[in-house]
Amino acid sequence: MKLRRSISNKGLLMTSLGAMIGSGWLFGAMYAAQLAGPAAIISWVIGGILLIIIGLNYAELATALPLTGGIVRFTHITHGSVVSFIATWLAWLSCVATAPTEAQAMLQYASHYLPWTLYYHQGTSPLLTHTGWALAVLLVFLFSIINIYAIRLVTRFNSLITYWKLLIPLLVLVVIFFSDFHPQNFSQYHGFAPHGLHGVLWAIPAAGIIFSFLGFRECISLAGETKNPARAIPLALIGSVTICTLLYVALQIVFVGALGRQDLSHGWNALSLGMQTGPLASIALALGITWMVKLIYIDAIISPAGTGVIYTTTTARLNYGVSANRYMPQLMMRLNRQGLPFTRF
Repeated sequence: MKLRRSISNKGLLMTSLGAMIGSGWLFGAMYAAQLAGPAAIISWVIGGILLIIIGLNYAELATALPLTGGIVRFTHITHGSVVSFIATWLAWLSCVATAPTEAQAMLQYASHYLPWTLYYHQGTSPLLTHTGWALAVLLVFLFSIINIYAIRLVTRFNSLITYWKLLIPLLVLVVIFFSDFHPQNFSQYHGFAPHGLHGVLWAIPAAGIIFSFLGFRECISLAGETKNPARAIPLALIGSVTICTLLYVALQIVFVGALGRQDLSHGWNALSLGMQTGPLASIALALGITWMVKLIYIDAIISPAGTGVIYTTTTARLNYGVSANRYMPQLMMRLNRQGLPFTRF
């Protein structure tokens, strides 16, 4: 049995978008503003351009070699087993740990609504209780069941959640912009770029800007199951990065404009708005928009769920690719009746 090419152009685009837009959008604008001030807008633009350049290279490779688990297959083909072995396991570890992390994030926010104690703090780190561990295992198991059932179900499920992920930030942007926006924030407090070019460039890696875009790679792992890879892969790679760049730039503009004088009284470096509730939720609370705060907290549960499902999908494909490289047992390449990667031990 072979892998089935059943993923549409739209489904592949939504895969990358869904992997990139998560609960992190709530904090990204603040972290970037701390390092670059209002000039963080430029940081997001530069980050988007850099990732588009990288995406063009991936698009060329994945179009010529539409392989399942392509991220770990390309280096094996081009650089041999030594370099490939190192790169493969780095990519695999970064992918396999994401779904459990998203499950933990879901439970951390859900604990405000559920009657159980799901996590506690050890220092500044949130840790799961025994009940939290049990629910996290169930969530990851649910992610796996959804993936085992059918890839079409996964892409449809992800598309619906991705629409939600786009709608909520856009709604937050519009409401905050028309509720409280101060254009003077872009020039009054130490100028547009208080830390100069150094701050603009340093924010790209240090504020998580590059990390916010890394989900664009996930469509590469599904290239072997795409109906029309020559068209779908460039669309997914370039389209997803472009959409996210526009979204993050808009978020940065609205965030800077919504800050009050008291928030900037100690400078951009000391900005620490809503570290527990989230900066945008904190702004909404200050404006008295309580319904939007609730919506943001709901999104903080739904968004990680969508990301967890997608990373479970791509992890299975990376397992397939690693096995094709012969770094894992060949049984990892077995497929179920639906033609999806599925291993029975």
